Amino acid sequence: MNLFEIFPKLIEHRVPVSALDIEPRVFFHWKEKGVIDYVPYIDTPALEPKAKKVRKWAHLNAFDMLWLMIVKELRKYNMDLETIIELKEFLNQSMFKKGESSFKELPDDVIKKNIKAAMPVNMQDTIMKDALEELTAEKLDEFVQQIGDAFQPFYTILGTAFLSVLIHDTNPILMIKKKINSDKFEFELRVLEIALEIDKEAFVNKLLNDINQRIVLNIPIRPFFEFIFEDESMFKYTKAFEFFNAKEQKILEILDSGDYKEIKITKDAKGLLTIKSISTQEVKDVKAKEIRRLLGLNQYETAEVIFRNDKHLVINNTQTQKIQ
Repeated sequence: MNLFEIFPKLIEHRVPVSALDIEPRVFFHWKEKGVIDYVPYIDTPALEPKAKKVRKWAHLNAFDMLWLMIVKELRKYNMDLETIIELKEFLNQSMFKKGESSFKELPDDVIKKNIKAAMPVNMQDTIMKDALEELTAEKLDEFVQQIGDAFQPFYTILGTAFLSVLIHDTNPILMIKKKINSDKFEFELRVLEIALEIDKEAFVNKLLNDINQRIVLNIPIRPFFEFIFEDESMFKYTKAFEFFNAKEQKILEILDSGDYKEIKITKDAKGLLTIKSISTQEVKDVKAKEIRRLLGLNQYETAEVIFRNDKHLVINNTQTQKIQ
């Protein structure tokens, strides 16, 4: 699966650091210490017409945005920068090593089983069905060698967490662990839904052992995404990164315009969310945020809009649409 063709704008630097409510002095201190490695700048003219200098504004790509949101939470627990930098190095590890064969020793059926377990069901049946049947260790190695440096963030451990939420509707768990009286931290990213599918017994045993034998800090990843879809100041950046496809964007435009009688979102085995134009503004805002989250995280079966002129727009997350 060519992930950077699904979300091509994730590596573009679109989010100003100020949007994360991080003070400039704090950000540049983190940058100096190595909490974040590289930040390109967008030069803009100074406010004073006669000024010779330009102002430099740091902008983040989607992966750096998520990382600094995690850092902010860790600092609230007074975690030291040295440990945070160790975590950053862990998360920036590539899942695949260029120049080395990562898969040649694995049987083809094992590779297919693991990739299928990590793939959304609708992609197993449609987009990736033929490709999965023809997949071999050799072909997978060939693909890895073709990954350009600019797209490496997609294939890091942090990238895995990021895309697990957006594509697979999972909630990856970042675990920071250490033994009693030890100064050494251990880091692990666990995608519970995939781990349970591959080997439930082994996963549960390892999880229980960690909880019983170690001090564990557990960081769920999906709540960060729920925040950026629901928070008004962050939501505009979800559009910049194209987290919504064209059909989902249409729903959001209708929601903003108010040109509807009713919007219904059917959640997968979780009931029905309805928002009507006659609702109070307060209720509308709350439900509008939930609609944005459901669409952005792909947590819906069907979305239906009943316009004021009684036309209907029906969208579902298997990429079909009709207007009556």
